[in-house]
Amino acid sequence: MSNKSWMLSAAAIKVAKECIKTVEIELSVRLSLTHPDFLQMLNDYAELCDSEQLVRHVQALNRFAAGTAATQAKSSVVELKATGTDHKTVSVPASAAAPLPPAPPQASQEPADRVQYKGKSYPRFMDGKEFRGLYRGQPKYA
Repeated sequence: MSNKSWMLSAAAIKVAKECIKTVEIELSVRLSLTHPDFLQMLNDYAELCDSEQLVRHVQALNRFAAGTAATQAKSSVVELKATGTDHKTVSVPASAAAPLPPAPPQASQEPADRVQYKGKSYPRFMDGKEFRGLYRGQPKYA
């Protein structure tokens, strides 16, 4: 994500530091807030990790990032109207766009050789070993 304006919020930085701390404890990986793809990496680690606390913090951080993007979209529309520039293009703020309808629920057609674990599907057997859970975000077979 190229928009880094969420980093100007002290509350967002506090949440980001909590995320860094949780990822380090859970996965033994030290993230850097200055990394260009910090939010994307954090979202990826939240998917790997079993920590509900990390998922909540990442969701809060994504809301901070989305909030600043929406604010910038609104201000760009206001600037276009104020400057009286080319009216051939129309900008619509994100809040005015109609939300997409929710996807219809699909019946789970999991084959018997797959295991559902914490909302994700994993192969039941790999290399002659059976799925036993996740260890540091990676499937463990024994």
